[in-house]
This record gives sequence, C-alpha cells and structure tokens, in this order.
Amino acid sequence: MMSHTAVTASLCWHFLLLFMLPRAGTVRQSPKLTQHGHRRHNHLVYDKYSPLSFCPMLEFEKAFVKLYELQHSVVFSKLASNRSRILERYKQVARNKKCAHIPSAKWPISDKKIVVNIGEGTTGTRYLTCMMNSLGFKSAHPGSPTAVKEEQRGHMFLGCEEYESCTAAWDDFNYISDSPVPYFLMELLLTHPKAVFLLSMREPTAWKTRRIKGHLHDGSANWHQAGLCGPTEHKMNHTLTELDYTVYNVWAMCVARDREIWPLIVFNQSNYVTIREILTFLMRNKMSINLTSIDAHGNETLKEAIIKTERQTKLCVDSPNLIWPQPRPWKYTEI
Repeated sequence: MMSHTAVTASLCWHFLLLFMLPRAGTVRQSPKLTQHGHRRHNHLVYDKYSPLSFCPMLEFEKAFVKLYELQHSVVFSKLASNRSRILERYKQVARNKKCAHIPSAKWPISDKKIVVNIGEGTTGTRYLTCMMNSLGFKSAHPGSPTAVKEEQRGHMFLGCEEYESCTAAWDDFNYISDSPVPYFLMELLLTHPKAVFLLSMREPTAWKTRRIKGHLHDGSANWHQAGLCGPTEHKMNHTLTELDYTVYNVWAMCVARDREIWPLIVFNQSNYVTIREILTFLMRNKMSINLTSIDAHGNETLKEAIIKTERQTKLCVDSPNLIWPQPRPWKYTEI
C-alpha cells in the first residue's frame, strides 16, 4: 500500500503531464521569424531567408485572390479550381528554398529609381522593351547571342564581373526585363527601394508551349524556369511547369505587395490599352518620360501620345535588325 507522500507525489506528476504534453492531434510549435528576425505567433518556424518569411501563406492567398480578380479570364481560369493545389505547391517548394542574404558586397543598396519587369520572358517582353525605349528609357532585354554584333557585347545586362557590383550592373539601365531578371527578383526588390515593378503574364499553358517552341534553337527544353528565389529544380518540359509558373507569378505579386507593381497581360488587350495603362502607371509614380521623343513640341494630349508611342513601338518590334544589349552567357549560381 502506497504512503500518503507517495500518493501525493504520483498525483502531482500526472497533473504536470496533463499540461506538459500536447493534446491529441496538436503539435506545439514556436512562432515564426520574419525577414527582420522578429517572431510572429502563427504556429510555424521559418528561416528568415525562406520565401515564406517574405510571403507568408496568408499573404500568398491574398495575392492569389488579387491576381485572380484582375486577370481571371486568362491567367487563372484553368487553375482557379485547383486553388488548394497551388497553395500546397507553394508551401512545398518554399520550405526547401532559401533566398540570398541581401544586402551584400555584391548587392549593395541602390538609390536609383528604375522600372523592373519581374515577369518571365515570352509574355510580351520584347514589345514592352520597345515601348519603354520609345518613352526614353534606356532598356535592356536579352536577345539571341548569334544576333549580337561583337562590338555590342560590351553592353552588359548583368555583367557583375565588369562592374563594381551586381547592383551597379543593373543600374546601368532604366528599364530591365526578361531572363535573368525574374531569377533575381528578391535581390532587385531588396536593393532597389525606389524601383517600380511590372509583372507581365500569360496563360500558363500557352506560355509553356510558346516558351519552348519559340526558343528551341537556344535549348529551351533544358531551361529551368524562374521559381522562388532562383530557378526551379525541373526543366521546362516538366508536368509541373504550368503550376510553378502560376506559383511564381502569385509569389512575385506577394513579395512586392508593399511596392508599386502593375500586373498586365499584353496578349489579352490592345496595344493602345497596354500603352495607356503603363503610361498612366509611370506618370503616377513620377517616372521621367521622354515625351519630346514623340512630339518635338511636347504639347500633345495623352491620347495623341499613346498613338504615337504605339506607332514607334511597332516600328521597333518589326525591325529585322533589332539588337538588344546582350549579357554574356550566365548561370544563376555564378552570382
């Protein structure tokens, strides 16, 4: 028979266990670390360089809803019914990714106000670059290496080795787009607090098809599309390509949620509407627009400016000798 003291000790021990052990079906978890190292009590722990720290699940869902409301007829019509799959895919990929430690010696903070299109290539980036050129922006857009004259190879689009830093390399331009821009989304976002952003998009299946077929001579089947903080693990012809393309677009919208960002689908609207939207966006953000390149007198109406920009943009796009500032062959791991 147990003594009174032993019974009391046994009861105390069982009482403590009731409070120390988690209830059935639950797990005790620590609060989350934000990108600044602070904690939030949302039941998960993330490394502060994880994509999830820059875009928590709740914010990712909000970005999905926002993009769906804006462009649902084209971009998300096929994937909207798989919303849970998109959210789960984001969570799965983000847990295994880490973003670069920014700022750094290679990526110092810039005071320059540039326009960055963080959308993937094959989303109208050529047209948009021509348009920005016509508005007086020194623009960079990758082209086929075989189409670049030797004397023009000095115009480095990335070219960190040729500059004081990677930041300085990007700052040699006023507008940048297409690969490798989306692969360095977080680097550009965190080093350019004054930058404004475009997010050009396309219906996922159409994007994958055109991206591969339009660049077969460049080995597009072996490309790795832009993902969270760098390239995806799989190649372009993978079954997850369309899903990861949507995840990237939503994530891009999410991480730039506190900045000026304009999502658009060039292929879903007239050129006039595209130019009007971007002109309005640029003027709202007080960007320097060279309207004198459109009208020597500088006194045309916005409608006239749009029409003239459209005309100049078409001439640029249709030019058979169009050559862009071209980077040397690059790999994400080199930076």
